[in-house]
Amino acid sequence: MNASGWIFMIASWLFIISLCVFCFRKIFFTREQNIVYPLEIEEKLERKDSEKL
Repeated sequence: MNASGWIFMIASWLFIISLCVFCFRKIFFTREQNIVYPLEIEEKLERKDSEKL
């Protein structure tokens, strides 16, 4: 493989790894207050449905 092939391969792997690190950081370092749990949403929907009746 010539030099341009090595450069392209290294750049591609760096992009993939950096994107993976970015996504993992976004997932694991999300603040607790920004997370909405499905059970909370379901309870709110049930309250709205019971108010309609």
